[in-house]
Amino acid sequence: ARSSSIRATTLSCAPRRSSPVAHWTGRRHACRLAAAGLFLPAASHAADEYKDLSTKASSKLLNSAESGDALAAINWAAPKATGLSIEEMARRVDAGLRRECWFVTGRSLPELFSSAFTFSDPQVTLAGIEEYSRGVRSFYKQGSAVGEIVCTAATAPDTITVIWRNFGTVNLGPGFDLAPYLVTTTLKTSASDGGLIVRQEDAFEAPDKVELLKYNLFKARR
Repeated sequence: ARSSSIRATTLSCAPRRSSPVAHWTGRRHACRLAAAGLFLPAASHAADEYKDLSTKASSKLLNSAESGDALAAINWAAPKATGLSIEEMARRVDAGLRRECWFVTGRSLPELFSSAFTFSDPQVTLAGIEEYSRGVRSFYKQGSAVGEIVCTAATAPDTITVIWRNFGTVNLGPGFDLAPYLVTTTLKTSASDGGLIVRQEDAFEAPDKVELLKYNLFKARR
């Protein structure tokens, strides 16, 4: 179900009961995939921070097969789309993600993001939309990893919430498969920064490390 809902008061876009993703409760829980060697994305600059040692160690296992700069066509210095209402910003984010889910591909829309943009999830914190985009691009195996937008909504005067489904292969060692799980992405805008997106926080619930290992070891039983 890929229906879009853009509202400015309450989050009305919730996963349907028929969703194939198990254990979704509608609440934001941080699942620490670092214990299984997973993180998002790769921190590489001095201003970026790993939140635990296992995440820092797992970064050494990243093995992207892409050659050249897959994001070369993106204009990181594009003029900023300032002055948008939160509803218009939500519509642009929703349309852009459905056209090209940059949470997985890294092909983001820099014009929507402040130069002060920061990203945070349970494992890593980093600064800059280009750094974030290149991180997710290298983390996911392009063509195998999937990001499906469930819904996007303006949930407060400065907040856009995106619920999306993530699954597929990540570039750890020879490749590691993620079972389908849901991610809640919160995008914060700032009126003092022209209404641009200044912060992104991801929260997700996924099978524990034992379930992830079983998912990868017993592929015929999926």
